[in-house]
Amino acid sequence: YWNHRSLERYIHDLNKEIRPVAGQENLDDDALLLERVYLGLRTAQGLSISALNKRFGIDFCRKFASVLSALGKEGNISLTPEQCILTPKGRPFCDGIAARLL
Repeated sequence: YWNHRSLERYIHDLNKEIRPVAGQENLDDDALLLERVYLGLRTAQGLSISALNKRFGIDFCRKFASVLSALGKEGNISLTPEQCILTPKGRPFCDGIAARLL
């Protein structure tokens, strides 16, 4: 969800004890996976592969094997059985790397 752009409207709703929500969006599993990958890659811990596999019913390493292999050879990610982490070289390219994975 997102809040009202207008501070006056936001405060008005709060004063009326109404949640100041201007709109919301419902994400399907593909969109949620995309969000999880984008957000996970931005953290120091990276993506939890087991958490992705469990949540989305996929085998992340098998599904994205060719892309993960290329990213590893380029030095953009560090891949273990449990984590996919951006390297210092890959961090500036986070959005592009996430897009390649999906």
